[in-house]
Amino acid sequence: MSRSQKGSRYEEELHDEQFDRPGTKKKGSNVNLDDMERGQRKEMVADEIELEDNKVQDVDPVADSVSKNILPYFTHPDIIFDWRAVLGEFVGTMLFILIGTLSSQWSNGDYIRGSLGHIFGLIIVIHVFAPISGAHVNPAVTIAVLVTRNIGIMSGVLYLCAQCLGATVASSLTLWIAGGIDGAVFILPADDVVTALRGFTSELLMTFMFVTTIFGAAVKVKHLNTQSYSSAPHTASKMVENESKIFLEVNFEPIAKIVAALYIGLALGANAMAGALTGACMNPARALGPMLISWSFYKHCWIYYTAPFLGAILAALMFEFVLTPNKACGRICNLCPKTHQVMKLGQMWK
Repeated sequence: MSRSQKGSRYEEELHDEQFDRPGTKKKGSNVNLDDMERGQRKEMVADEIELEDNKVQDVDPVADSVSKNILPYFTHPDIIFDWRAVLGEFVGTMLFILIGTLSSQWSNGDYIRGSLGHIFGLIIVIHVFAPISGAHVNPAVTIAVLVTRNIGIMSGVLYLCAQCLGATVASSLTLWIAGGIDGAVFILPADDVVTALRGFTSELLMTFMFVTTIFGAAVKVKHLNTQSYSSAPHTASKMVENESKIFLEVNFEPIAKIVAALYIGLALGANAMAGALTGACMNPARALGPMLISWSFYKHCWIYYTAPFLGAILAALMFEFVLTPNKACGRICNLCPKTHQVMKLGQMWK
């Protein structure tokens, strides 16, 4: 009950008292009984108003701030993770790395044979699991999607955990099936052949190209119309409504899904051939699983965990500010209305 409603109720009680003739008698009652009932009702209304006031005063400002500002973040529909997506990411990563590690283990040093296993495995996994989880199957890809804000933070963290767990399970299965996993471990050649800097640069560039291809082939973008931005600042929620949708949530018609999977698989194959210097890992989970199961953390293994993440972040920035300039322009206009006027003037010459 609001304060205005309670006040009107109290006024009605006073109105009844003023206009009720005390000398009249009602059937089955007397004047003293009516006066007593009216007095009791007034006391009850006054007690209710006092009780509500006490409740308002007893509210903890810290708890009220948490309930209004923090809890909605964790309960927002875009933030709450879908358990099916996390499970799909775990199974997809496990199958992809299982196929890749087994192919490498049975290849007997044949680099092409091992690469083909990874290519075909990735195409199959994307085709099956993309509608469920987006089929990242790669922590570097998930980091890139987080940078572009196409996935929630909680979902991204759970994806990373699912990918690492899937890689570990896949490597364990490879060790059990093949009786060994040494052939699936990424090992940088000796320093006199490949220095750490050269290996790091190779992994960074291969991952950059791979993630850029993923964004170009599988991320659906709703370009922002910069002409629709006025000088008044827009809220962050309005900006998010116009941004690109979650990774790989395109209109999954059969042909579109097959084409996207083929593009990404071909990018993996091209990078595998070009990045033979380091093995073209481009996937920290693919490097982590075999190294963890065989416990072979050698001198330069850090390259396979740092270079892919940096390359993926650069690819995400490339996507944000080069491949989708209207999107970046919209964000800049939101921060600086004067910049928006300059951009509008510059568009006249295009």
